[in-house]
Amino acid sequence: MSKIVKVEFAKLKRLKDLTIEFPEKGVVALMGENGIGKSTVLHALACIYRPHQHTQVGKGM
Repeated sequence: MSKIVKVEFAKLKRLKDLTIEFPEKGVVALMGENGIGKSTVLHALACIYRPHQHTQVGKGM
């Protein structure tokens, strides 16, 4: 499980209180409408965008 508490760009809040759980086995898809924040989530998880607050819980992250 990974929890992204907050991601901001120039005082604009992009993500807030997001928790993601990944199964130990299987395939995970991130789907949604354009502009919903899919790329922002992936970039924050990959540490391309540095979240202002970030906690990781569990194995594999």
